[in-house]
Amino acid sequence: MKRALALALTLWCGAAIIPLARGQTAGSDYPQRAVAFLCPFPAGGGTDILTRMLAQELQEKLARPVIVDNRPGAGTIVAAQAAARALPDGHTILLAPVTTLAMAPSVHKSLPYEPVKDFAPIGLVASAHFALVANPQVAATTLPELIAFIRNKDGELSYATSGAATPHHLFMAMFLKMIGAKAQHVPYRGSVAALTDVISGQVAMMMVDLAVAMPAIHDGKVKAFGLTGTMRTKAMPDLPTIAEAGLPGYAARPWFSV
Repeated sequence: MKRALALALTLWCGAAIIPLARGQTAGSDYPQRAVAFLCPFPAGGGTDILTRMLAQELQEKLARPVIVDNRPGAGTIVAAQAAARALPDGHTILLAPVTTLAMAPSVHKSLPYEPVKDFAPIGLVASAHFALVANPQVAATTLPELIAFIRNKDGELSYATSGAATPHHLFMAMFLKMIGAKAQHVPYRGSVAALTDVISGQVAMMMVDLAVAMPAIHDGKVKAFGLTGTMRTKAMPDLPTIAEAGLPGYAARPWFSV
């Protein structure tokens, strides 16, 4: 299972974590205490999975506890604000997805943090595969059929996200714009809660982290219609990209930084 999750994420751990661990001088006493690793989403989601994988590796390198601290809310703003207000001594680290550093500043007129001034960048650590999934009761088996179904519903369908201005939200908004259709946005505090309601039928569809959705896809609890990126993944080699499946030109893939 861990290997499948790693395949659903493209990890660049060595680009950030190892330099952080080895970048201290021989006489450095860092870290002096446990390191807090802030995650901007609830436990169980794709970002949380990535944070815990990195925290484990960092803990082994530093020989000090690295504690994952989930701070969900406001589309990653809660965690980012906490990190910005923490003492600048290296004992608070933020897993910052594209939402925090690029999407939120583009969407919100003001933020309680300054993306450039308030953080010291360490590096990019991963990108993720996202997939378009829907409840099995949705009357479509292919992407063209799903597009036609959404258009015919004329705004009646709803889609779940992990919050406003997140990849889950903006990737779906871009998809809807490209197909010339509307749907109702239902934000949640994380992708696990959102996917749960797609499975139950409370919400029709969503763009979701593949690492989170794979078990539900394999068990037939949701239908998968395509990946948001430009390439397929070894984790699910038979799942085409959205562009391959019937919407040429569609491409979106999130990145994560520390």
